[in-house]
Amino acid sequence: MSRSPRFVSLVLLPLTMALALTSLSACAISTDDDELSSDDQDVLGGTLSGDRSVLALRASGSLAEMECTAVLVAPDAVVTAAHCVHSRWVGSSVKVSVTGKDRVGSTGWIKAYAPIIHPEFDAQHVNAGHDIAVVILRSNYTGAPPAWLTAWTLPDAWSDEAARTLEPTTLRVVGYGTTTDNPTAATGRRRERMVPLTDLTDEYLVAGNGGDGQQCHGDSGGPTFLGYYGRWSVVSIASHVYGNCQTGNWGTRIDANYDFLLNALGSRIPAQLLPPPSTFPGTPEL
Repeated sequence: MSRSPRFVSLVLLPLTMALALTSLSACAISTDDDELSSDDQDVLGGTLSGDRSVLALRASGSLAEMECTAVLVAPDAVVTAAHCVHSRWVGSSVKVSVTGKDRVGSTGWIKAYAPIIHPEFDAQHVNAGHDIAVVILRSNYTGAPPAWLTAWTLPDAWSDEAARTLEPTTLRVVGYGTTTDNPTAATGRRRERMVPLTDLTDEYLVAGNGGDGQQCHGDSGGPTFLGYYGRWSVVSIASHVYGNCQTGNWGTRIDANYDFLLNALGSRIPAQLLPPPSTFPGTPEL
């Protein structure tokens, strides 16, 4: 699948920062890879989610405050998008905290240490790949058991449109976004939706297609889950979209960045997880 280089970030920007960025980007679309959009939407068509392994993430620094999504992968560790916690947008002295509340409020936040960002992430070109980071919490989160990460390699057949059409695969996406594309709308409620697998590249898994739902602005760092062998497993982390959230969310593949996750998380996650389902490509097993 070829795309013109029109990048739209998924991060939630406070209105003050959105106004400051008007000289750099339009409200809906940025034409440069390294620019951030200032509009916000939810998981398109999503419903309220009770999955408390998915957390709201807040990063603040000398420049701005960023609100994103993260997924719990150990009692004291979450995975999110690198651009959500990067000093390029947040500024120096980055401080990160998370909460698992269904509706974000002023209380219930857990403070974290400095983020561990993938060393190959290029903040000048967010959609070049490796948009993934690990954040270690200062205390354990006990609101839910950690989500599982997919250690095995996703099937090459998923990159073939004919194979995907013949045996479509359904995924579950979760995130904390707003319910409209109004940059001043309220944020901070967890939503989810089942969406189709749209494409697979070496670095990205593309989930959803606008009309059938997808992650959008405000869902950066949120997980895409695949159901198999009786559990949900995280296969990608929301990174960016093209156009106006109508052609799928491009999520950073877990399997393509698993070595980084092992190095950052160590013994917090096992080196080997479940084997891939035998039915790929096709409807996931649950």
